[in-house]
Amino acid sequence: MKSSATSQKALKGIQTPKYKSRRTRGLVWVCDVADSSRLLNQNETAAATESFLERFLYFALTAVNASGGTFVKWTGDGFLAFFETPLDREVGSKAAVIFEAAWWLTAFVNETQMCCPTEGRFRIRHAVTYEKDAVWIDLRHSGDIKSKDVLGRSVVAAFRLSGIECTFPGIVTHGEIVRAIGDANLTTHVTFKELPLTDAMRSRYFKGERFGTKDICVSANKSRRIPYKPVKFEQRNAQITSGRKVPDTDLNLFPFRRDFFVALASRRGPRWFQPVLREFGKKVFVPAITASLSKRQRSTPSFARFVEAWERDSTNIDVLHE
Repeated sequence: MKSSATSQKALKGIQTPKYKSRRTRGLVWVCDVADSSRLLNQNETAAATESFLERFLYFALTAVNASGGTFVKWTGDGFLAFFETPLDREVGSKAAVIFEAAWWLTAFVNETQMCCPTEGRFRIRHAVTYEKDAVWIDLRHSGDIKSKDVLGRSVVAAFRLSGIECTFPGIVTHGEIVRAIGDANLTTHVTFKELPLTDAMRSRYFKGERFGTKDICVSANKSRRIPYKPVKFEQRNAQITSGRKVPDTDLNLFPFRRDFFVALASRRGPRWFQPVLREFGKKVFVPAITASLSKRQRSTPSFARFVEAWERDSTNIDVLHE
């Protein structure tokens, strides 16, 4: 009896997790760092890899937020994001933005390496799937910790697809998603080709299972040219605006670029943030802007201040609005 009373008293101090679930559908974006286990297990690269993963998490959160998705969780060497898509006709527009975000995130990693020098090079891989029968879970546990998760066959398929190697920017997806972009008369800077799976690939990546193994497409970009439309520096609702009339088919990509660049350039961030951002500006952003301008525009004081801002610690996006 005494033992039973003691057990009941102990149980009263244990918080019962609060659990809510609902059905939904949406696009799944999984990203991971290639060879992260090997890099972490080697003493020579472990410290640099830990620093890289910490910094990559910071930028990944920014990219997912700017693309309108929900950052579900960090997986240790990557992330899972979910883009709720209640209507089939929205698949194309949301997929185009995800591909754009993946393009820039990969370019960011490739060019800056997050200022974490090591013997090898850090690479990231992406997979995007359409989960039509998702289970969305909201949890409260361990005191007042809130967390979330999403379950589904296409979620599992995304993690498996993310292991497949392909050319820049390293995206693996399904043909129905690529076709949805075309059906919506939208554009993306990522080109794709079909990838027929061999039995060996099916065994390696899918453990012999069939779901998600048909109609696979992989990125096949021949060039890593920065996809930045011509812009001019002007004030309009505190946004970077286009310097020429842009076809409606391209407008779906602009909000992500605007939100991503503004979010990056308008914050201080951790101690390591400014050096990484300056590296990105020097190698990617400034050349992209420069290439988009005429000779006369490049000679303006506004442009000079813009370049100077990316070379200082006090990077500020406001110079783009002058």
